[in-house]
Amino acid sequence: MSSRIRVFAVVICVAFAMSAVTQCGPDTTATGAPERASRSSPQATSTKRLPTTSGRVTLPAATATPTAPAPASPTGPSTPGSPASPGSTASPTTVAPTPAATPTGTATPTGTATPAPTLPRGEERADRSATRVAEEGEKVLFFTFDDGPSEYTPKVLDVLAKHDAHATFFLVGEQVREYPELVERIRAEGHTIGNHTLAHKSLPHLSSEEVRAAVKGGPQSRCLRPPYGATSSRVRKIIEEEMGLEIVMWGVDPRDWERPGVEKIQKRVLKNIWPGAIVLFHDGGGKRDQTVEAVDYLLTELGERGYKFVALDC
Repeated sequence: MSSRIRVFAVVICVAFAMSAVTQCGPDTTATGAPERASRSSPQATSTKRLPTTSGRVTLPAATATPTAPAPASPTGPSTPGSPASPGSTASPTTVAPTPAATPTGTATPTGTATPAPTLPRGEERADRSATRVAEEGEKVLFFTFDDGPSEYTPKVLDVLAKHDAHATFFLVGEQVREYPELVERIRAEGHTIGNHTLAHKSLPHLSSEEVRAAVKGGPQSRCLRPPYGATSSRVRKIIEEEMGLEIVMWGVDPRDWERPGVEKIQKRVLKNIWPGAIVLFHDGGGKRDQTVEAVDYLLTELGERGYKFVALDC
């Protein structure tokens, strides 16, 4: 009996031990499984994080941080290293300011063009008196009036007489026939007369015979101012070599014929004047009341600056 009890007890113990072993086995595998799950879970969380990190603003911000170096690269774009900066999207924006800076540099050429030269710019004039004065730097100005005589010529003459100033009138032949008495008055008051052709036609557009006729139809003078200032080698050869006249252009043009206003005429002259300059005005060809008023002011202002007003030797 006792032996049977022992056997039974052993069986129970073995069974209990077996159940304990099986209980412990699932535990370890269960702990192993969670371990794998915990290792795979970072992957799962990483797969969840990838879109967020790729879509995060921080990464573009990190790529945007090169935009902080980009200010350093603007100093570089002037150097050959600039090709590197165009690679980034920020560099085009940094390149744009640099061209904007260069135009300001290109403003300097206009600054260099501003100072008035000793002789009028680009004129083809051969008047000896004006050339001499410009070379010697005397404070003398040559006021000239084109397209007259007209109803405004007496007003111009009155203003000149008021300031004891002398000028040169480039007269149109057709106008001379209409106002012959004004031609006499111009000469009588110490002014000189230049030839502005017969009918104020552009000489380069005329045949050689027509050029000769246009010049001969203007008033007698040693000086000729071509209408619109238009000449050519052919025209100059006829006027200077064949007909023995001097072509007289101008150095300051306030464009009074546009009637821009008295103040603008005054400012354009005062801004561009220099000793020996030939100034272009108009006493004919239209309404010239603005010119008369502007000339009155300019004679006062420039006279106070020490300028004298002399007629060209025509």
